[in-house]
Amino acid sequence: MKDKKQIIHEAGASSIVIILFSLILFFMVYGSRKSWNNGLEQMTEKVLNDHVGAEYSIKGIIPVQTPLSVSAAVFELQKNNSAKSAPAYAVLIRGYGIAGALPLVYVFDDDDAFFAGMGGLENKTATYTDTGLFGYGLTTPIIEFWQKRAQALIPPKETEDEKGAAK
Repeated sequence: MKDKKQIIHEAGASSIVIILFSLILFFMVYGSRKSWNNGLEQMTEKVLNDHVGAEYSIKGIIPVQTPLSVSAAVFELQKNNSAKSAPAYAVLIRGYGIAGALPLVYVFDDDDAFFAGMGGLENKTATYTDTGLFGYGLTTPIIEFWQKRAQALIPPKETEDEKGAAK
């Protein structure tokens, strides 16, 4: 039978190992976050360039604080050749079709919302007009379903009263 001292030492050693492993894991995840966000931004930019050309450029990522944020990224867009002040947004969301999880990109510009395309491996993209999307199991109802989910991640528009109060 083990005495109390030996049990305390074993429990302490196990706790130290678990804490060290947790710290290492935390710093690995925290350190790779910037690289991960850069990859998501590059994929979104590639899809946008393939779908709408150079009409939009990405200004930056917007943090999303919802349970869906693990599967999505929201980017603020700047519309090139436009002096419009209202921001546009691109949402990269992991949508599920018949073939499984796929990176889908949606653009929300004022009241205009559209599916820009699907990102993929090796910088290949597919747009809505491609017949290849149906090969991935993406049908119109699935694309519309994920568009509604993506739209829920967009920051709410400020009203005139809120803009005046912020000044």
